[in-house]
Amino acid sequence: MVKNDIVSALCEKGYYKDQASEVVDDVFQIIRDALVQGDSVQIRGFGTFGVKIHKGRNSLDISTGEKRVSNDCRVPMFKASDSLKGAVRASESADE
Repeated sequence: MVKNDIVSALCEKGYYKDQASEVVDDVFQIIRDALVQGDSVQIRGFGTFGVKIHKGRNSLDISTGEKRVSNDCRVPMFKASDSLKGAVRASESADE
């Protein structure tokens, strides 16, 4: 599913296409802005978007023998809620 599919699904629920597209863009922008600020976004019954910090690592360049240290890096992450996990698992057993 891509963003246009989400917009189409909202249109089926009665939204106008322009309105649905704007809502989807706004929601994604709000989540993005919160993550950039280091905040987490919790949507009950769905999951939590957050930022995780990967520690820098020591490495060795084999060809030159030079030691390098990479910097810490922030990456976005998502943790699904128990109810979302349960819904996905239930649909898996129904498919079999």
